[in-house]
Amino acid sequence: MADLVQYYGTGRRKSSIARVYLRPGSGKFTVNKKECDVYFVTPQQRAAARRSLGIADIGETFDVITTVRGGGVMGQADAVKLGIARALMEFNPELRKTLKAEGLVTRDSRGKERKKYGQKGRERGSSSARDSCQLQVSGCQLKDEHHPRTGDGPGHGVQSPVRGINPASQRKRPVGFTKELTWQISR
Repeated sequence: MADLVQYYGTGRRKSSIARVYLRPGSGKFTVNKKECDVYFVTPQQRAAARRSLGIADIGETFDVITTVRGGGVMGQADAVKLGIARALMEFNPELRKTLKAEGLVTRDSRGKERKKYGQKGRERGSSSARDSCQLQVSGCQLKDEHHPRTGDGPGHGVQSPVRGINPASQRKRPVGFTKELTWQISR
């Protein structure tokens, strides 16, 4: 029985893992038993998956059979790209220089940053300048002191130091500064 000639490469990107087999053939490209154009929907995903074959100029001489798991479709396309590049280097080690010049040999190690305890997500700690600081701001007296939605009283119709003019009094215009206010900003 004749031995099957094939070249293998593994590609990874984020949480996607692609197993790529290159076999001598007519240029058929399958991903998880589907055609490449069916599996990768957007032109950007198709171009990313086929990029290694285009650089090496041997797209029509090999059949590409891939199995991809995990992650999103774009991460899977990038994983296939790296897997094809590694399989091509197994086929012909002299292609490494060409593939390396295009940046197809290096694995993109960026991934999701872990969640920190006590926080909502990857962000950790608080910056005193951002979260809880006190600002000394000069308030301003406005032409129309009485407004049906805001009413009269201290603090109404004062220009906000963070977001511009108070939303309830957007039609009012400042006349002059009259009093000092302390704003507590908390997140």
